Amino acid sequence: MAYPHLFSPIRIGPVEVANRVAVSAHHNNFDINGLWSERTIKYLEARAAGGAGLIIAGAIRVHPRNAESICWPRSDWAFAPGQPEMFRAGTAAIKAHGTAVFAQLAHGGRQYWDSGEDMEPLLAPSAIACPAIAETPKEMEPEDLAEVAESFAEAAAICADAGFDGIEVHAAYGYLLSSFITPTTNRRDDSYGGDLTARMRYPLEVVARVRDVIGPGMALGVRMVADERVEGGLAAADAPLVAAAFEASGLVDYLSVVSGTYASEGVLDPTLYVAPGCDVHLAESVRQAVQVPVLVAGRIKDPAMAESIVAEGRADLVAMTRATICDPDMPRKARADRIDEIRWCIGCNQRCIGNLEHHLPISCIQNPVSGREFDPFWARMQPAPAPKAVMVIGAGPAGCEAARVLAERGHRVTLLDRAEVIGGQIRIIERGSGRGEWGDVHRYYSNRLDALGVDLRLSTAVSAADVQAQRPDAVVIATGSVARTRPFEHLPALEGVEASVDVRSVLSSEVEPGQRVVVYAGDNYLQGLTAADTLLDRGHRVDLVVPAASPGAKAEAQTVHTVVSRIVSKGVASMRAMSALTRFSPGRVEGVDMLTGTSFTLECDTLVSCFGGVADDGLYHSLKGCVPELHRIGDCVAPRTTDAAIFEGGRIGRLI
Repeated sequence: MAYPHLFSPIRIGPVEVANRVAVSAHHNNFDINGLWSERTIKYLEARAAGGAGLIIAGAIRVHPRNAESICWPRSDWAFAPGQPEMFRAGTAAIKAHGTAVFAQLAHGGRQYWDSGEDMEPLLAPSAIACPAIAETPKEMEPEDLAEVAESFAEAAAICADAGFDGIEVHAAYGYLLSSFITPTTNRRDDSYGGDLTARMRYPLEVVARVRDVIGPGMALGVRMVADERVEGGLAAADAPLVAAAFEASGLVDYLSVVSGTYASEGVLDPTLYVAPGCDVHLAESVRQAVQVPVLVAGRIKDPAMAESIVAEGRADLVAMTRATICDPDMPRKARADRIDEIRWCIGCNQRCIGNLEHHLPISCIQNPVSGREFDPFWARMQPAPAPKAVMVIGAGPAGCEAARVLAERGHRVTLLDRAEVIGGQIRIIERGSGRGEWGDVHRYYSNRLDALGVDLRLSTAVSAADVQAQRPDAVVIATGSVARTRPFEHLPALEGVEASVDVRSVLSSEVEPGQRVVVYAGDNYLQGLTAADTLLDRGHRVDLVVPAASPGAKAEAQTVHTVVSRIVSKGVASMRAMSALTRFSPGRVEGVDMLTGTSFTLECDTLVSCFGGVADDGLYHSLKGCVPELHRIGDCVAPRTTDAAIFEGGRIGRLI
C-alpha cells in the first residue's frame, strides 16, 4: 500500500475513521430552500466511493427562524422541512462505502451576505460591520445568545437522529462563534467580552449544549481559526491557547485548523499563488498543545505531502477538499499508487469558489463530472455501442478531453495538432508568473492519452483533403482560436491597433516587448492581469488600462485580489479602470476615461492588447457536409474559458 501513514486508521472519540484523508465542509450550492438534494447526496457519495476516510458535510446553517434569512443562498439549513429524511439518505449512502460522516453546524453571524428577504438583522458579539459585507450587525442580547445556542443543540439533535457519526461546530473564518473569540469583533463589556477566557465563554457554552444533546456516542469537534491574518486579530501565537481551552473543556474529540476571515480575503480559500500546505505550521503548533487529533486544511493536494504531514506528526488528518472536487477518486488512486491517473487540483478557484461567488452550483474547470454526479449522462461512462474511428483535430484542452473520453469508451481515436506538444493555450497560461501549476492539466492528459493508446500525431497540419483521405467515421474539430487584439465593438475604436501585440505572444515570449508597456485588459478574466504581473517580473514598466469597472470582473474574486495585490506590490506604474484607449503611435498611447470623458496619454513602447480570441473555424466549415459525422468544440465554436472547452470535450466524447 502506498502512503501507509495517510491510509492508516484513526480513532476520533468513539468513531473509527478508515484513513486520514478528509473532505472538509464546504458550500456546494446544490440545495433549494435549505433542503439537501439528490445532487448533494450523489456528490458526497462520490467522494466516499473515491476513498476518503472522513466527509464533513455542511456548513449546515442553524439560525432558528428561516432558511432564506441571514443565510447563504442555496446552502444547507438544519430545520428545512423534510431535512431529516434527506440527511438519513445521505448518511446511509456515504457510510455504505466505509466512510465516516460528520455534520458541520455553523452560524455566519455578521458574515452572511445581508439581512435577507425577511429583514432579520445580522448577529454578532458587537455592532461592528464586516468589511466584506458592510452591514452593521445587531449586538447580541442575552435572549439572542440563548436562542442561537439552543438552535445549535436542536440542529445537532436532528443530525444525530439522521445517522451522522459526529458533529463539527464551526468557530472559524470570522463566523459567529469565531467572532466572539477575537478581540477585533468582540468589544463586549459583559461576561462574554474581555480577556481570552471571557471571549471563549460563549463558544464553549454552545459546544457544551451540543455535547449535552448528542451524548458520548458521537464525535464532537471544533473548526477553529489559528491565524486571522488581520491586524489586531487572533494571530498564530494565540492558536495553541485557543486550542488548549477547547480541549480543557473535556467536550471535544478533535480540532480542525484553518486561517483567515472575510476581512482577510485572498487567503480564505488560498489560490495557486499561495504555497501548498500553507496552514500546516499552524496545525503543528496546535498539535503540540493538545492531545486530541488535529485536522489541517490549506491547499493540500499531493498525497506525498499529506503522507509527510501525518508521518511527521504535524497533523493527524488532512483535508484534501479541492483535490477531491477535482478528482473524487484521488484517495483510491493514491492508495493503489496510480499517481499518473490523478487529476491534480491547480488552485485556480474558478469553478469551485468562483461559482459560489455567483451563487451557482460548484464544479471544476478540469472535471465537468464534479457537481453533476446526479446526472447519469455525466456520472456513468457508457461503453461505445459500436466503436468508431474518430479523428480529433486540435490537442488543446477541448480536444484532449474529447480524445480521452472517446478512448475510455472504446473508440479508436487519432488526435492531431500542428504544435509540437499538447495543451494548446494551457502551455501559454503556465508561463505566466505564479501560474506554473496549470502545467498539471496537460501532464494529466499526456499520461492518460498514452495509457489509453490514443494515436497522437503532433507537428501535423491538417487540411480538409487530409481528413477526407483518412475516411474517419467521425471528426471532432477542436482547433481553438487565434488571439484578438481589436477592442470589442462596444468600446471606442483604437487607431493603430494593428501595431499592438497580442497577450499570447507576450506570455509565450514569442514577442519581446519594449521597456514601457501598456496592457489593455479587455478580457474581463485574467489575461491582462497575468500579462501585467509577468511583465513586471521581467523588468518592464507597466501601465494597466481596464475598460471595465474593475480588472478581472468575471474571474474568481480571491484570485483577482491576489493578482492585483501582486501587481501593486511590484510597482505597476498606473491602473486605470473604466478607461478606453483610442490611439496608439510610436512612443505613446492615448485614451479616455469613459466616466468623465477626460483624455489621458501614457508613454508606451509596446501595447499589449487582451481581448480574448477569434474562432479558428476554417477547417470545420471546409468539412461541413463532406464527412459522415462532424462536430466542433471549444474555442473554435466561440472563444471562452478552459472549463467551457473541457466541458464540451467531455460532452461530445459521451455523445459519439
